[in-house]
Amino acid sequence: MIFIIGGTLVGILLGMLIVRFVPQNVLGWVVMGLGAVALIFILPGLVAILIPSDAMFSPAITIPLGVGCVVAGIGAVRKNYRTWQVWFGLALGSIPLLFWIAFSIGEILYPH
Repeated sequence: MIFIIGGTLVGILLGMLIVRFVPQNVLGWVVMGLGAVALIFILPGLVAILIPSDAMFSPAITIPLGVGCVVAGIGAVRKNYRTWQVWFGLALGSIPLLFWIAFSIGEILYPH
């Protein structure tokens, strides 16, 4: 649970800094890159659910990148910067984020 809380705080800070300091013509690519990297790091774990293997989730990487991507994407949309890169990055970044939300709800309901 500590990774989820700490990663969320780091991701919010990262996303706010990206929206504030990254130029608008690069912002869409940064959002898309963050979402792609977060998805790449969580894919081995998602595949391990379907096929038994020793792949690990990496919450220390995927949570801050996913949250940062979504916060930066929402900030870009609020600044009226609505390109396909921003929307695609938001979609990519929301996949790991939704996984960790479901994981944390399960951990709260059924702790082990």
